[in-house]
Amino acid sequence: MIILIKVLTFLFCFISFPLKSNAQTLFFKEGNIGEAMFAAKSAGKPICFMGYANWCGHCHTMKETVLLDSSVNSFFSENFVCYMQDMEQGDGIEFRRKYRIRSYPAFVFMDQDGKLQYMVIGEFKAPEFIAEGKNALNPEKQLPTLKQKFDMDVSNAENYTNFLTALRKAKLDYDEITKKYFKTQSDSQLISEANWKLISQGVRDYDSREIQFVMKHRKEFDSIATPEKVNRKLVSTVWESLNPLVERGDTLNYFRKRKTGAAMGLPKSDSLIFSFDMRIAEKTKNWNAYKKVTLASTDKYYGKSQFMLKNIATAYLNNISDKTALKQAAEWAKKATALREDYTCYLTAAKLFKRVNDTNSALQMAQAGKDFAGKFKWDTTEADNLIKELTGKE
Repeated sequence: MIILIKVLTFLFCFISFPLKSNAQTLFFKEGNIGEAMFAAKSAGKPICFMGYANWCGHCHTMKETVLLDSSVNSFFSENFVCYMQDMEQGDGIEFRRKYRIRSYPAFVFMDQDGKLQYMVIGEFKAPEFIAEGKNALNPEKQLPTLKQKFDMDVSNAENYTNFLTALRKAKLDYDEITKKYFKTQSDSQLISEANWKLISQGVRDYDSREIQFVMKHRKEFDSIATPEKVNRKLVSTVWESLNPLVERGDTLNYFRKRKTGAAMGLPKSDSLIFSFDMRIAEKTKNWNAYKKVTLASTDKYYGKSQFMLKNIATAYLNNISDKTALKQAAEWAKKATALREDYTCYLTAAKLFKRVNDTNSALQMAQAGKDFAGKFKWDTTEADNLIKELTGKE
């Protein structure tokens, strides 16, 4: 009888107090925006909608840690209807387009009718995520309110700053409000600590009046900020202006805008432009342009980068036939192995030397590659075959 009582007591405790792991269920429901809106109207709550992608590591981290946190669960369950959807599948694609989501995870806060109120992108710790949820509930921090205040007085720096900050958090476009604000600022007004901060945060195009003005008044802005900060901003505008064009392979607009960036004459901007020149040539498969660019500047900008020397040499091996250029690529590959030993790089160097009929150097690189791989007991079949070809021995 005593044993039976003990067993029943144990079972009662087990059933009444489930294990913590069973309690940690993901409270974001899988579903589309239509389902979220229906649930929101039924519950009388706004919506927190998570846009994710299956390949996104930050999305998995949020799902597996932060969204299982009890404080997060409590706050969001109490204040929102919470749904999530893959933005690269089904009608998630249309949702992504409608709300202009370009990064994941995206947390889109909406009213019951699906009107955007607030949005943040990225991975957060539990307290940070709760703080963003509170921001989403605060009318003074919601996008419609911030837009209304800004539109009432586009010259007001505080209104612009608040709206800009919210748009930047959401990774939404803010170029238009930046143009409107700075149109209200005279040249003399630009030279101020407040406006320098706003230029740093809001201006992305180096063809803009504001960046051109900074370049013409470097001494004044160097004293307001520091030369390092001003340089960093100028270089970042090169990235912001040219990278999207490179990604699209838009050679016409790229070379038009490239001129302004090259005119900066800053070492870091010149290095960045070289990398863009190389990338757009590779993207458009213009190997003559690739050869011209890399022969001119690889040693200057990437002479100490094993990774880049290896990549450029590999591109030559696969796409370029000019023997003079291939000799230079072979030397880059050889230099890359001196910077850091790498089996595939040894083989790339060997193949390039073979292409230019430098058998001794090719054999030296192939043998060095085999010896290096042998230290780790890797498969050396490719090196063995190359050595056989070069020596004529079976």
